[in-house]
Amino acid sequence: MNILSSDNPQGARIRAEARGSEDGGEFVMYWMATALRTEENPALEVALTLAEQRGLPLLVYQPLFAQAWHATDRSHAFILEGIPDLARSLAGRGIRHVVQIVNSRTEDPPEVVARLASRAAVVVSEDFPCGPYPFWRREVAEGAARTLYVVDTCCILPMQLVGKAYDRAFAFRNSTATRRNRWVDQEVARAGQVPAWQGDPGFTPVTVRHEDIPAIGHPFGDGNRPCRRSRSRFEGRGAPGA
Repeated sequence: MNILSSDNPQGARIRAEARGSEDGGEFVMYWMATALRTEENPALEVALTLAEQRGLPLLVYQPLFAQAWHATDRSHAFILEGIPDLARSLAGRGIRHVVQIVNSRTEDPPEVVARLASRAAVVVSEDFPCGPYPFWRREVAEGAARTLYVVDTCCILPMQLVGKAYDRAFAFRNSTATRRNRWVDQEVARAGQVPAWQGDPGFTPVTVRHEDIPAIGHPFGDGNRPCRRSRSRFEGRGAPGA
């Protein structure tokens, strides 16, 4: 039973955040932003299943931006340190994984992602509600004019099933305890293997090795200084820090 089956409860994790063209496209793209893992990653399984249904290869795209809100050398180094193992795990499943490190502070992250996303049939990413990601996703979908599916990869009980916002942790725990217990043992079904996309992404992907991280993980020139946040068209309309 794949994750998109109508009788699979894991489907509650998935929603179409933006609708666009699904015609043509060279691949299905999983924009991996927050769920940096291959095990128990429903977004990855959704992307694989969509690729299989469409007879397309899959590309896992992982960008890292100096322009990201609150980015520092330390946060980048933390992400970079996990990439070698992530890359090996994806390669073990026959999946192409490309890493793009954008150190320029003049390039807007959604514009960078949209350039590659515009070549995809559909785009999948995580339904992460914090930081810049909701705003970036909207701009990527708008810029690429492609359907964007988002998948809850961080909650045991999918966010869409909670039904309301809680302002007290104990109230959330008490209200959702029974439903959370039903979800604890539910496994994310693994999708089948699809071809890896072999095309040119339009940039030179970075191969991250542990020994290279000190050299590539310091776009700011020191260990702590945060960069300014991305200039988003959503600033002034509820974006964090606006």
